[in-house]
Amino acid sequence: MRSVLQLRTPEVAGNNDQRGSLTTSAPNGDASRAEAPPKVRFKDPQIEMSHGAGGKSSRRLVEGLFAPLLLSSGSSERLADAAHIEIGGATVAFTTDSFVVHPLRFPGGSIGELAVNGTVNDLAVSGAKAHSMVVTFVLEEGLASSTLEAEVRAMSDALKRAGVTMVGGDTKVVERGKAEGMYISTAGIGSPIPGVHVDAKTVRPGIKSCSPVPSAITVSPSCWPEPTSISKPTSTPTRAPYCR
Repeated sequence: MRSVLQLRTPEVAGNNDQRGSLTTSAPNGDASRAEAPPKVRFKDPQIEMSHGAGGKSSRRLVEGLFAPLLLSSGSSERLADAAHIEIGGATVAFTTDSFVVHPLRFPGGSIGELAVNGTVNDLAVSGAKAHSMVVTFVLEEGLASSTLEAEVRAMSDALKRAGVTMVGGDTKVVERGKAEGMYISTAGIGSPIPGVHVDAKTVRPGIKSCSPVPSAITVSPSCWPEPTSISKPTSTPTRAPYCR
């Protein structure tokens, strides 16, 4: 769920139109209106491959179904690659991702390396430095142990390059033909970089789009060049301290 506006539950305007509202009786006998149920706008009859491709179909699914039912109706924050949340007075960046790559190894990388780099990248483009991750493996029955070991080693190498620790995980095995070898899901947390504010609303004409790595599947963010594409709310380009 990325780069889409969270939908708010529509409110009934005025006191005369009470359609869709609920009333409850308080213990003292006073009637009070309960929160109106969220409105689901997703009307597609079935899920297609396009719903997971990150385009218009994905947006309809997220805005029309996931956001109104799962996300806080009182929040107006823009959904991005990672959420910034407060826990015990400290702000952390939190992201999750899933990887369903086939074939498992491809020119320039593999599903294991991609799982780590993709998670670290989601935090980085949200203005945070990755700290820790957890991982879930969904393995297909019959997967060669050597193939699994190769991907775990690829993940280990990527973690070391990024300076990130793996702190937990889970494993599930499904029947043959159900997972194309393996699927990997991750969640990562990081620390927001002070003074860095990454938001599509800060983009202005003249700000260069800078990709610090040659491709999304070979991210090695432990010491990126200082990009100029990240700007503070003032819209003045700033150089972000990504290198450790």
